[in-house]
Amino acid sequence: MFRLVFSVYFGKPEEEHSPHESPPNMTVPLVVLSLLSIGAGYAAHYFVNRLGGEVPHVEHGGLTVLLTSIIFGLGGILLAWAIYSREVVKPSTLDKAFGPLSTYLHRKWYCDEIYDHTVLALVRTATSVVKGIDRLVIDDAAHMLGRFSRWLGFVFRQMHSGSVQVYVFTMAIALLVLIFIFNLIRFS
Repeated sequence: MFRLVFSVYFGKPEEEHSPHESPPNMTVPLVVLSLLSIGAGYAAHYFVNRLGGEVPHVEHGGLTVLLTSIIFGLGGILLAWAIYSREVVKPSTLDKAFGPLSTYLHRKWYCDEIYDHTVLALVRTATSVVKGIDRLVIDDAAHMLGRFSRWLGFVFRQMHSGSVQVYVFTMAIALLVLIFIFNLIRFS
């Protein structure tokens, strides 16, 4: 963390970039979120006191744990200051000295690669299966409906001959089919 602090706030500025304020589309949501989080804190405090609850109490770990964590924290800050602010040791020299361990830490414990080969591989497999189902089942069903309506249009187009006798014959057949269906429903 303090590598970033010393590099960003106390390091040499890059020539390509000049500092600028964030645009409103970035600052306004941050202001809204900060106000909501402050409101949530006050609301939680209000409800805990109003409903008679208690804020959870954590047991203390002792003076040894406290001092150990403070010493390690200050040691890390001092080490980052020595490397990135005063440049007592060049980071590239440390990279060469620690070799594979440095690579391991720079690659962030290979978490991205593990995530890529497990979770993302599963997601890619699932999306390819869904894509195949979409292409083979859903698209084919839509194409079949399109072919069916085209065939139906062809059939009905053949029936439109302009002859009144064909129209009357078609209405008679449709009426007989409807009577048959109604009788099936009525007597079943």
